[in-house]
Amino acid sequence: MIAVLLTCVTLVFSAWAFGAVEGWAVLTVQCLTFLAAVLALPEIRRRTPSCRSAWSEVWDWRWGLPLLLLCVFLLIQALNPSHTYSSTDYGLTPRDYISFLPSSVAGNITIEALLKLLTYSAVAWTVSQTCHTRERRHLLLGSVILGGFVMSVLAILREMEARWNPELTGMFVNENNYAEYANMLIPVTLALGRASHIHAQARMQRSHPSYLLYLVAAMLATSVFMSGSRAGVIVCMASVTAWVALEVMLGMRIKHKIGWVSVFSLLLPVALAAGLLAIFGADTYRTETLDMEGLTSGLDGRIPILKATVRMFQDRWVSGTGGGTFFCAFPYYQPDHTRHLFFRYTHNDWLQYLSELGVIGSTFAVALAAGVAWRILTGSGTRSKRRENGNDGTRRSSHRHRRRSLETCEERGVIIALAGLCVHACIDFPLHIPAIPLLAAAYLGILHCLRHNAPSRHHSG
Repeated sequence: MIAVLLTCVTLVFSAWAFGAVEGWAVLTVQCLTFLAAVLALPEIRRRTPSCRSAWSEVWDWRWGLPLLLLCVFLLIQALNPSHTYSSTDYGLTPRDYISFLPSSVAGNITIEALLKLLTYSAVAWTVSQTCHTRERRHLLLGSVILGGFVMSVLAILREMEARWNPELTGMFVNENNYAEYANMLIPVTLALGRASHIHAQARMQRSHPSYLLYLVAAMLATSVFMSGSRAGVIVCMASVTAWVALEVMLGMRIKHKIGWVSVFSLLLPVALAAGLLAIFGADTYRTETLDMEGLTSGLDGRIPILKATVRMFQDRWVSGTGGGTFFCAFPYYQPDHTRHLFFRYTHNDWLQYLSELGVIGSTFAVALAAGVAWRILTGSGTRSKRRENGNDGTRRSSHRHRRRSLETCEERGVIIALAGLCVHACIDFPLHIPAIPLLAAAYLGILHCLRHNAPSRHHSG
């Protein structure tokens, strides 16, 4: 349980520490994550009957081997630098290196990228091993949602010309990063609200927190609209629309008592967001940011940057420039008319990773993603074995269906949030703001728990 609490603190802290982009914040997150992972090991040993079973829980070659290969690749890049990076003039000085091995233009930057990868992996692993029960999952998600709700209130107040720094959106420096963080919370908040509604209906309880959670989702959506992030608004609308569509389709398929009341509840965030914008946002909301002409010109302005990134990849397409070194190498490919600007990111995370890792590193990264997906979708089959052995036979069928409905709600919310992140990463750089991939890693761990929910009864708390 202590590991879960530490993970909650890590996720909330990373968001409030300006997205954890500063060195001190990254170091704090890494220390907390490492401590949580260490504290999770005794719990795994208590839950498993033998050392062999414990090892199978700790390590799985389906995701472990690609992760190990990617880490070794980044380590070789860092230990074989082809240049020395100077932070004073943002220049690169060539140096001797082994040409047939992967190399980095700045070895120390690649070491930092490797440590971040290990941190994200540790968060996903810790959550997957400690959040098997509904209570723990909701504690983790509830902590993050509460922090995001308070942040959304600050963001709205800032747009209403309150006494907050006008350069900040929530606690993120860039409005696009804040919008994506809020967008990752919205479908999960709707999922918890719907799960609470189902749970209350099954127990014939009149009071439940579902409508309160819908209001929280509405506040988050309102803050996204008022942030002025064009991509954030599009992802927000798409996420809410996808949630409502899936909920209605599922209700029609299983003939569940979804009804117009539930549909109205799910549409409430959009309605309230529109109302708050109409009341408070008329004078402060930058409506021109949603103008399609402005959106097109913004994309056109990024096309030369994307083309320059492609040229950078073509020059070192085998092993890339080195993990995290885009901002070091890009000035040598930067278009002339943008020389007065400094680009730390290319506004397309996938293309930036490709240029930094090359074909070899990107292959390992894709294999890692495939291994994680395979592990989540297949797993060890412990839940199905218990059902075959009759351990669930003593429970009522309605209880099993209700539990599965609750888990399905959570799964849909997490999947929609991750899908929105993948789309947003095509036109911005959310994956380079540590708070966002940390939350995504926690979502992957929760998704694993939902697919392999197998704790024993005396560990169910």
